[in-house]
Amino acid sequence: MEQAIFNDMMNNIKDENILNFVVVKDGKIVIDYNKKDEYKNKRFKVNSCTKSIISALIGIAIENKQIQDVHQPISDFFPEIKISGVDNRKRGITIHHLLTMTSGISWPEFGNWEFITHLVNSDNWLKFILDRPMEHNPGEIFNYSSGGSHLLSAIISKTTGMSAHSYAQKHIFEPLEIKSLTWMSDPQGNNNGGFGIEMSAYDMAKIGSLYLSKGKLEKDSLIPENWINESLEPKVLVSKALGYYGYQWWVKDLTVKGTSNTTYFAMGNGGQFILVIPSMNMVAVFISDNYEDSFRPIYYMKKYVLRMF
Repeated sequence: MEQAIFNDMMNNIKDENILNFVVVKDGKIVIDYNKKDEYKNKRFKVNSCTKSIISALIGIAIENKQIQDVHQPISDFFPEIKISGVDNRKRGITIHHLLTMTSGISWPEFGNWEFITHLVNSDNWLKFILDRPMEHNPGEIFNYSSGGSHLLSAIISKTTGMSAHSYAQKHIFEPLEIKSLTWMSDPQGNNNGGFGIEMSAYDMAKIGSLYLSKGKLEKDSLIPENWINESLEPKVLVSKALGYYGYQWWVKDLTVKGTSNTTYFAMGNGGQFILVIPSMNMVAVFISDNYEDSFRPIYYMKKYVLRMF
């Protein structure tokens, strides 16, 4: 570690709205920052990092043959979109479209977070989402949608007979010894697939480390390796600033000193991040309270973290 760069970062980070910052390199915690002592093991809302865990559960359910594959139409799980009078294009939406946020359903969330309050205040979240009009054909346009991620959570419940939380508890959380976690639900009991989890930075680091190890925990495969690879493969170019989107994971090259580091990350509004950098055998986690600049942790990664190792 370049001590001068580390010292510079630590001198600056105390003035930021970064509450927790953890870096795991070569399997060991090498940076462990808490803005306040009481934040060390505190559970925080990780917002849309929830989506990346939902993605893992879809892959596990496919591996367990509880879901056919990513091309299965969602009308298999929501037959109400097959009835007369419903836009026929909804019948063409598949799990793949939900995973890549290309369902075509009108969902003005990106840059208009207040829209989510209409979802949260509705009596039936699934009906609210499925009743939204179609804006594009499935597969045509990327449109950020927590609604689509919530449909994935409901699909997990419908196919496994377990809530997303219980399914994750069995297949991921218990093996990783993630014990302190809450996951809010909609009025019908479906765990919020878009932004419902509260967990600690250290437990987020365990999720990142599991992806770094291609889903393996010692000799056990918790998430199928082929699913990890497929999830982290760039599917849709979102923008130059944000990079690509895979299956509920972002993919972006962070270039420092002429070296490009392909980085996979879960990202939540306000500056919540799980960043996986395979070329450096590294995972970095940020918990922030910075809703004016959610992408601030990317600046810290490029200016400091990737330069100090």
